[in-house]
Amino acid sequence: MKKTNKQYTWLTFLFLCLLGIGIVFSLMYFKKHQNEKKIVYATNSDGLMLSVTHEGETETIKIWHDDIGQYYFFLPSYVTEESSLTFGNLKETDSVILCNTPFYATDNLNKQFTYNISYDITLCLDGSATEAIPLMFCKSENLPTVFLNTETGSMDAIHSDKTIQEKSKLTIKSVDGKTEYSHDIEYVRTRGASSFRDTDKKSYQFKLYQQDSILNMPAAKKWLLIANFIDDSLIRNKFVYQYAEDYTSLHAPKGEFVDLYINNEYRGNYLLCEKIEVADNRLELRNLEDDNNALNSDLSLQEPVISPDGTVKAIFGAKSPEDITGGYLVVSNSLENVHTGFVTNHGNSYEIVSPENATFEEALYIQSLFNEMEDAIYSLDGINPNSGKHFSQYIDMDSFVEKYLIEEVFHNPDSAFASVYFYKDSDSIDPLIYAGPVWDYDRALGSYGINIQYIDNAKVTNNYMIYSNQLMSHKLFSAEVKNRFQNTVLPYITTQADHDVYAITNLLDSSAHLNKLRWNSIRGYYDSFYANRDYLCHFLQERATYLESTWLYDRQYHTVTFLDYYGNIHEQFTVKHGEFLDYTPVLRSYVAIFNGWQHAKTGRAYNHTLPILEDTVYESQWIDANLVLENGIAMSNLDIENVDVDALKALIDSIEKHNN
Repeated sequence: MKKTNKQYTWLTFLFLCLLGIGIVFSLMYFKKHQNEKKIVYATNSDGLMLSVTHEGETETIKIWHDDIGQYYFFLPSYVTEESSLTFGNLKETDSVILCNTPFYATDNLNKQFTYNISYDITLCLDGSATEAIPLMFCKSENLPTVFLNTETGSMDAIHSDKTIQEKSKLTIKSVDGKTEYSHDIEYVRTRGASSFRDTDKKSYQFKLYQQDSILNMPAAKKWLLIANFIDDSLIRNKFVYQYAEDYTSLHAPKGEFVDLYINNEYRGNYLLCEKIEVADNRLELRNLEDDNNALNSDLSLQEPVISPDGTVKAIFGAKSPEDITGGYLVVSNSLENVHTGFVTNHGNSYEIVSPENATFEEALYIQSLFNEMEDAIYSLDGINPNSGKHFSQYIDMDSFVEKYLIEEVFHNPDSAFASVYFYKDSDSIDPLIYAGPVWDYDRALGSYGINIQYIDNAKVTNNYMIYSNQLMSHKLFSAEVKNRFQNTVLPYITTQADHDVYAITNLLDSSAHLNKLRWNSIRGYYDSFYANRDYLCHFLQERATYLESTWLYDRQYHTVTFLDYYGNIHEQFTVKHGEFLDYTPVLRSYVAIFNGWQHAKTGRAYNHTLPILEDTVYESQWIDANLVLENGIAMSNLDIENVDVDALKALIDSIEKHNN
């Protein structure tokens, strides 16, 4: 019997339905077994993982150990007594012996231990016990938790090269364990200059696929995770940003402290904060980048070109919009290290952050405007000799005064050469150049910096920030600086600053403890988190007292510097005019015997009974250890550090006279 077309249609429909059902079940089966393959069972102590289940959601945390073999599980703040903690990557028959009790893969060990106490644990794998290891459970408090899981499951490539990006899954949980954000993201990568080059605890940038709010901060795509590795207090960036937001008109990035886990490994305490950029909810200028992209195709693929005079680096041959007066965001940086940028007639070098792919016409425009501004600032009367404009006609005075005060009062050495931002909108909106946003204060407030060999001195006016020396030479500017210092900054430091510092550090108490265990992160002078907090407060109060004395009462101070064997600064002191330095530094060296201090200019020996009346440099004097050895002094088995220098000199003099 011949089948009709209608029958063929029903048979085809039935076949397609069965095929669809088969595909669905196949995908479910594949996904189930794919997830099973993701489980990497522990074969030794280093492979042990903890599954943390809270309100039905599970995150996995890797075990970690330090250089002396102490093992840790670092738990997020949201873990409570109701949470389930299991050794989730054990085989069904394997177990962990904790407090004489075996725990299998599904056994909840929560409430079976006390935090911050080391326990000896043993793994039983395939019926055999491994060697016991010391294990400590530590838990954070008060902070949200960020989980980043990269596509490859490794950070090796990202940590080796800042240009490498990798797709990731981002999950953010609140302090009480609620999932605030959980999505795939476009990429994560490392960031920073010296912080990338010189530290193991890296900082990161990540980008969402669409603008979104994170931890109640305004919606955006790009976000940063700042490691604060060289800041033993962890809070300097947050503290200064908070001050700038509350007490100035400067743009300051918002940020929240978090505990970070990457690929299930605890990475420490981080500041999750906004990126400095021209964008909605960030620095809201006219977006010249968008205008450039509308006129040109694939600007990001074009290599920038350096001008014949070497002062401009930009995209050659690209079309520019009719209005090229703004907006611009620039930051101090060497031309050789940037994508696009310019160097001014006075030798100041800037990166053009936005528009990132600046055309030659745009780069020449902003370079010319900065040259005009600088010619006015650097002149004795503050007037540009060519345009006849006063420097106040080029800059927004409020922002420059407030930015200089932050750099000087909070004693930020980086601001003399790095991370100093300026911006300008289009002329139709605002023709002035603004200082800011504020950025990068991990070396401020007496923080120990990499390659800094001596204790930061709170009693020294360095005129931090580009142009500050020139601007402070103009009475209009310096008078406003002193006025705002007296009426805004000084009252804040004397009445509120310590309270703000303590409020932030109290929030970080437990997280800072975990961070220190993970990174052995103390870089400076004090071991404890609280001592570093108190040092920050002490430094700020001492600095405020010093600036009050110099700026408001015109008291004169001098710097006394002592140089070591190699001519580097050994110690440096600031002494009020006419007072005495009641401390004499002493040096030790393996290549010579220290023989006192000598005035670098007069050659006179250091005399602590003389008043300090000028800036003074003392050079260290030495007797060559080889000379001592050549004359047989070593035969007496004397401790070189305890040698009587005068007697030794007399002996050497007598030997030399005898030889002559």
